[in-house]
Amino acid sequence: MTPTKITSLTGALLHRTAFQLPTGRLQTQTPERQKRNCTPAQADEAARNAQTKANNIEHVYNTIADGVDTIPKLVPATGLSRSTVYFAIEALEDWPGGSRIERTKGPTHRFTVKTNEAPKN
Repeated sequence: MTPTKITSLTGALLHRTAFQLPTGRLQTQTPERQKRNCTPAQADEAARNAQTKANNIEHVYNTIADGVDTIPKLVPATGLSRSTVYFAIEALEDWPGGSRIERTKGPTHRFTVKTNEAPKN
C-alpha cells in the first residue's frame, strides 16, 4: 500500500489508510516568536494596553488610599467599569512584592491600603 497525502489526520485514522507526514521545518509557536513577528502597530497597541492597565490599577489604589472602601463606591469614584475595578483589585491583592491592599470580608467587602510596618517586638 502506498502512502497517500492526507488532508485530515482524523480521516486517515478513521479509514485506516497509510499516510505520510509533511516534511519541512518544524515551527513551534511561542510567545517570544509571536512578539518578534508582530507588526509595529501591534507592538505599539500592546504597549499602550499595558500602560492603560497599569494606570487603571494605580488609579484604583489611589482611590482606595483616599478613603473609598467598597466596590460600589469605587466604580463611580474612579469612572472605571465594574469589571475593570474588580480586575485592578485582584491585581493589587496578587501584587508580586506582596498585597498592596487588605480586604475585610463581610456583606460588602471593604478595602484599605496595606501598611508595610515591621512587626514590633
